[in-house]
Amino acid sequence: MKYAVIDIGTNSTRLFVAQGENGIQKKITKELETTRLGEGIDSSLTIQPQPMLRTADAIANFVNTALSLGVERDKIFIYATAMVREATNKDEFISLVKEKTDITLEVIPGAIEGKIAFMGAAGKKQNYAVIDIGGGSTEVVTNLDDNFKALSQKIGAVRLKEKFASENGVVDISHAKEFVLNNFIADYADVTDVKNAPGLIGVSGTPTTFASFALGIKTYLPDKIQNFVLTREKLNELLNTLASFTTKQRRAYSGDFAPRADIIVYGGIILEAFMEYYGFESILVSDSDSLEGFLEYKTGLKQEN
Repeated sequence: MKYAVIDIGTNSTRLFVAQGENGIQKKITKELETTRLGEGIDSSLTIQPQPMLRTADAIANFVNTALSLGVERDKIFIYATAMVREATNKDEFISLVKEKTDITLEVIPGAIEGKIAFMGAAGKKQNYAVIDIGGGSTEVVTNLDDNFKALSQKIGAVRLKEKFASENGVVDISHAKEFVLNNFIADYADVTDVKNAPGLIGVSGTPTTFASFALGIKTYLPDKIQNFVLTREKLNELLNTLASFTTKQRRAYSGDFAPRADIIVYGGIILEAFMEYYGFESILVSDSDSLEGFLEYKTGLKQEN
């Protein structure tokens, strides 16, 4: 049996297709399109017409891809996270996706968002903490001694950019980092056991992009970055380099990661601030994330490794 999962985030929309055999999910394909659903969203938290339409079109294209690979329509799952969860016009978006795909979009709460990220990333490292930095929120999850704890907060790469973006794209790291440290980071200790975790796993675009840059890779090669150990020292080095660039220079530097050029520094600031505050000198990067986790959550199918 084949399955597909489509994840709708603030910055990107992603597809995962897998074969389910003997309780195991085996990846067929994993794809991403930068759709910027959160573009232009104002204080009223209203998704704007163009981002809504292009995201819905991308979802429909991913559904067609899944169908072409032999996935039955009722085995295609579509879920959305922080941006849709908070939007005042989320029902309009849900209706549009239903109209274009004949599939009902599931809007998941922050706790489930964190849980599926953990399920996708942790594997056998159940005592590790997992951090998932999205565009609109950051989830931190622990499962020490089978005691699952998670916290989702309304801080992400897109949100931080909206608050601290400069006209030419050069980023004042210290100012943005101070804001993150003073307003968000300490709260994770109050809800999760992150202080007691022996290690940290990072999922989503921020750690995978920095891992690629650390390896000298400017295209996405999941087999290269899976289980890559990114040190805080290297993260700091890359972060300072990228922050000193204008957005145009950052795009030129980033290769295939150019669509993330305007937000990658802000995700890096959140990650570095978190690692500094909790004393993690390195992070284990995982290409397996909430897509695999959501499939396991819905079907029970576990990953191969």
